[in-house]
Amino acid sequence: MNNKFKIIVAFYNVEKWIETTIKSVLGQSYDNYECILINDMSSDESSSICHRLVGDNTKFKIIDNDIKKCSLENIHNAIHEHTDGQDIVVILDGDDFLANADSLEHLNKVYNAEDCWVTYGSYMNLSNRLRGKFSKPIPQEVIENNSFRQHEWCTSHLRSFRSFLFKEIRQDSLQDKSNKFFDFAGDLAIMFPLLELAGHRSTYVDKILYIWNDLNELNEHKRDNSRQLLVESMIRRKERYDKYGG
Repeated sequence: MNNKFKIIVAFYNVEKWIETTIKSVLGQSYDNYECILINDMSSDESSSICHRLVGDNTKFKIIDNDIKKCSLENIHNAIHEHTDGQDIVVILDGDDFLANADSLEHLNKVYNAEDCWVTYGSYMNLSNRLRGKFSKPIPQEVIENNSFRQHEWCTSHLRSFRSFLFKEIRQDSLQDKSNKFFDFAGDLAIMFPLLELAGHRSTYVDKILYIWNDLNELNEHKRDNSRQLLVESMIRRKERYDKYGG
């Protein structure tokens, strides 16, 4: 089965990296995909680079925000406005890259071989080309006890999921008490509910499919660490979901 992938790339001021990001998508051997590029009011040349590279390629849609949002809000809106239920959403940061020409092809095989709604997996650091330290499977005990929020974080890139499952997530699960989307730790805010809803229908992909750019100074891991820890704590305390379908 040739699953339809919707690759969502939300970005801000990544002119140094976005060309490589887009070319890693264009170079995929698997072609049943669409890529949604969301420019969150970049003040550099990121948007013009996207328009130049994409041209009239109908596999790509470029959204230029006129109001500054955050990555999580951009992803949320794109999924609700531009995906169908059985689409497989792939999250690709605007300064990161798909690792291989067969990344999507391999992912398609995983979805076809497994009773799978969510995948997470293995990535490589751009700086040293070594496997990322968060690349490891979730223990079965954690899955059975639905205790993802109490377990160490290991749900890393490449992350993908069925669109219909994401649409089961309440918006307040992705927001703070003032109803603003979390501006840090968006990956946790997304993946904890998805894993809870999916139960055993989540799959760890051991093959490296993603290159994480640990060189970008705008990477949130290099910004306000205290803010990162505070938001992570809020997300972990959110109400957990029961498995979808009972």
